[in-house]
Amino acid sequence: MRIIHCLVGCLLLFPAWNWAQSSDSLHWVEVDFEYGSRPKRKCKKTESHYFGGLHGGHVSLILDQVSYGFMPLKSPPHVFAKKDKLGIFTDQYHKSAERDSLVGIKTLTITIPLNEFEYRQLQNIVQHYRDSVPYDYAFFGMRCASSTREILGQLGIMKHRKNISYVLGNFYPKRLRKKMIRLAEQRHYKMYRTTGRDCRKWERD
Repeated sequence: MRIIHCLVGCLLLFPAWNWAQSSDSLHWVEVDFEYGSRPKRKCKKTESHYFGGLHGGHVSLILDQVSYGFMPLKSPPHVFAKKDKLGIFTDQYHKSAERDSLVGIKTLTITIPLNEFEYRQLQNIVQHYRDSVPYDYAFFGMRCASSTREILGQLGIMKHRKNISYVLGNFYPKRLRKKMIRLAEQRHYKMYRTTGRDCRKWERD
């Protein structure tokens, strides 16, 4: 009889347990990479030269359809980090993947599930960084890739390290992107890609 009561109790608790499991990942953050590129020879007159060329590009975090990215306030940025911080965390409504495809940008978006604690933590981080930038934007310092890596470290999605490690290990977006692709394959994160227009030579992974 005790066994029957236990089985009935488990069956009654299963819907609540299942709901708790599914609700634990109701939020997502997207790591959005734009690949570096340069104009092909035949298109040099019509295509722009972007900062960084093939080793350029950009990476940002998309939360609740808002893209948060670390950018310089002016160009060129500081060579080394200074006390007067010339960086800014931008927040803008993210264009849909279909729009990105239309304008011909080569992108990779990795979707990472968040539990409620991680979601609230990320909300606090991006709001705080937007209101009070924590570090300078510098060529030999924190930039978009190292800043994104720093936030992922705070969330525990990647290993937490010191800022100097983020700078040296993620000097441009491709280095972070390759790590994120391996992580996505290991943890089965969803990846979505768009192809760039033919007039540009794009980075490869």
